Amino acid sequence: MLRKAGFSEENGAVLDGAESVRVRAIMVPLHPEWVADSIRLELSKMFPADQFRLESLKVNIQGRVLVPPNGTAMQPDFRHYKGKPDGMVTIQLFQNGKKYRTILVRTEMSWEGCAPAAVRDLPMGARLEEQDIEWVRKIRRGFPFDLPLEQRSL
Repeated sequence: MLRKAGFSEENGAVLDGAESVRVRAIMVPLHPEWVADSIRLELSKMFPADQFRLESLKVNIQGRVLVPPNGTAMQPDFRHYKGKPDGMVTIQLFQNGKKYRTILVRTEMSWEGCAPAAVRDLPMGARLEEQDIEWVRKIRRGFPFDLPLEQRSL
């Protein structure tokens, strides 16, 4: 491992200590695809399938994050999403039901969904009536933060 890290035997590095090391847990790099899958799953729980379709999702992880290979659960938290069309998403990592790490990942996403649109110019302070709004399907970039996808929520 030292040789791989750039230390050679000629540079005089000396290690003192135990002659053996016990490996208690094997760790593997966290793949952006795993994070993207957990984000997709969470979005499918938040929005009805007939009103929201994820068009694209790209996850960028800074550096190398190591996780246990089995039983690592990821919980996205979109409250920290910043900026459009890309932003930071907080991911809680759980092992055996216990939270052991929080990471921030940058995401770029586009989605297709229904959004309310005004059918006419609405002056500031105007009372919004049902006939003032139409629901249109569009492809948009960013996270559909406070987007109401149903008329009754509007």
